[in-house]
Amino acid sequence: MHSNFFYKNVIWTSAMFWFMPFCYFDVTYLYDYSFILFYNLIFTSLPVIILGSFDQDINSKAVFAFPQLYVRGIRGLEYTWTKFWFYMLDGLYQSAVVFFILYLVWQLGLAVASNGMGIDSLADFGTTVAVAIFAANTYVGMNTHYWTSITWVVVIGSSLVMILWIVIYSFLLVNT
Repeated sequence: MHSNFFYKNVIWTSAMFWFMPFCYFDVTYLYDYSFILFYNLIFTSLPVIILGSFDQDINSKAVFAFPQLYVRGIRGLEYTWTKFWFYMLDGLYQSAVVFFILYLVWQLGLAVASNGMGIDSLADFGTTVAVAIFAANTYVGMNTHYWTSITWVVVIGSSLVMILWIVIYSFLLVNT
């Protein structure tokens, strides 16, 4: 569970780091501010919490019959520095994939909104946000060993809530 929390934050913040040279380090946000607020609050925390709460490698009868199974965790054999750094490097790699593939797609041509105005940045359309959140939630799903109905609802539901927020936020009027 801890590794997934670190991973999801590394993929999120490192994508912003990759964006900085392209905006000349002028503190421009890659993500809209509402996504920055909701990322850890709504979009990605609940799947990791559910993973930590409901995921199990062994059923409860086997755990009670063989309490020595906890020895690996007590001795620190499950969560090692090697595993930690693997998650960090994987998050760094995934953030580069999230940012640079979308950056190259946006460089193919000028995207135009329905009102005829150009969408000149990655942040305007929310693609980087969506891919980063999908990547974080998918990673939690891939690390889940024991899927319950709650796990399905939360992992998929968190991504759907993000899509719903994009739709709702797109209809809000902006004072310019």
